Amino acid sequence: MPKTNPIGSILSNKDRGYIFSFGGKMHGGWKKTPKEAKAVQKAFLEARTKSGAHSFDIYANDLIRAATDAYKLLKASGIDDPKEIVQAVENHIKIAPKGDSGMTIGEAFEKVKGWPQFDKLSDKRKHESYLKTFVEELSDGWDTPLKEITLQDFLAVRDGSCRDVSYSKAQKFQTYVSGMFRKYFRDQLGILSTTVFDGSIPAIAGEKGKTERKEIYSPQETRRLLAQSLKIEKSTVWHPLYSICFSIKAFTGMHDTELSELTFGMFGYDGEILFDNPDPYRLFLPPEIMKDREHHSYSMPTILRVLLFSSPWFMKHFEAIDFDDYIEYDQIDRAEVFLGSLGMQLGEGNSDCILPAGFRGIRVKKKFMNKKLLPFATRVISDSIKKWADKARGVQWKTNTYRHTFISYAYQALCGGDIKKLQQAVGHSEGTTVTARHYLNSVPVDHGKDYFDHRNLSKAFMKEWSSRDKDDVNTKAFGESRGTLDQVRRVKRIAEDPEDKIFDM
Repeated sequence: MPKTNPIGSILSNKDRGYIFSFGGKMHGGWKKTPKEAKAVQKAFLEARTKSGAHSFDIYANDLIRAATDAYKLLKASGIDDPKEIVQAVENHIKIAPKGDSGMTIGEAFEKVKGWPQFDKLSDKRKHESYLKTFVEELSDGWDTPLKEITLQDFLAVRDGSCRDVSYSKAQKFQTYVSGMFRKYFRDQLGILSTTVFDGSIPAIAGEKGKTERKEIYSPQETRRLLAQSLKIEKSTVWHPLYSICFSIKAFTGMHDTELSELTFGMFGYDGEILFDNPDPYRLFLPPEIMKDREHHSYSMPTILRVLLFSSPWFMKHFEAIDFDDYIEYDQIDRAEVFLGSLGMQLGEGNSDCILPAGFRGIRVKKKFMNKKLLPFATRVISDSIKKWADKARGVQWKTNTYRHTFISYAYQALCGGDIKKLQQAVGHSEGTTVTARHYLNSVPVDHGKDYFDHRNLSKAFMKEWSSRDKDDVNTKAFGESRGTLDQVRRVKRIAEDPEDKIFDM
């Protein structure tokens, strides 16, 4: 099923003008100017939000199919009134098991795993892992009846083996195990009517109200890691993808699970980045790859745009969008200014960093729309960062903490000290204490500005960065043709040169 752009699109036709489209349907009729079409878009989205229709979209097809199947069953039994579906559900609720069926925790979890919505969760493995940790401490293991499990059973594990590891481990254990009981055993499947977690849960022993914040990387360390990404193992031909993925992690705060599902079509609105649109530089992630099953978009700050749009390898996946007759010439000037900041230009040429004059924006080529950016596990990127840290001068490995790093610097530099804007930017629920307690480190304001300032990328680094294309690849990892012997030697020379000026960043 094709994904619906959460805000729709403005379509243009040289002869007819502009029109707002949502979900494959046209709204408001053709308009003479983009401004008029955008006014239709704004009114439509405001009305949708007020009616609550946006929350229905995610489940609409599943609901329609389920209701249709239910009606077919009723009709086959001689009942030809669709309203009887509601009565049938009410009757089912009355007789459904409410925790008195003698079901074991193993049987209950098998039901959860068979539920389609659970199977789509990005963190389903964490649910299973923490539940397994709990079950292994029960005397009867997976054969323990649900109704015999007590809060003391849970606390013994949380405050014992989990707390011995760390306060954070105990917290996560509580979150996932209690969530399994309340959200799935009770609310979603009705296996339990009440759970041992419904009342107050004693605080975790020790550091009450605290979590252990992870150490973050400094702006200078981040630039040195980025530089080191251009100097991969001497025996391996460098591929731009490693640095591209690291850049996205460092300058969006994206989860690894989200990065692993990222496709080229998620860059911009439906794979289109139109320079004249308000806030066009975003990554739109569909609900099925998000932890909370909600639509989310990550902004692409200037430094990330500079890195992505000056990469020949990245730009090979895009094509120019031409201006039509209704686009005013001052927008061409804006495009020229934009490209100039990236060291790119309008006009004809052989370079992949030169786009045709008179273009309105860029779009993902059709053959790459559904192609994943990352053809392997995100663990490869994390392991690479560790290797870079070991080799880079003056950088200490601090584990994979770039979501914490981004949030700490973005709080002041990008969000102006507004915690609500920060939570919206990284996909946290508004009002949650997790952002401030777990992710947000106190850093000087000027450090945040330094972190996101693209002017701190040295000329030597940008020259090397923009020289790499799809021919410099690792054959085993990507299945593409290996670069020439000269290219391999060039990469080796870069890796062997201790005086390389990209480290001056």
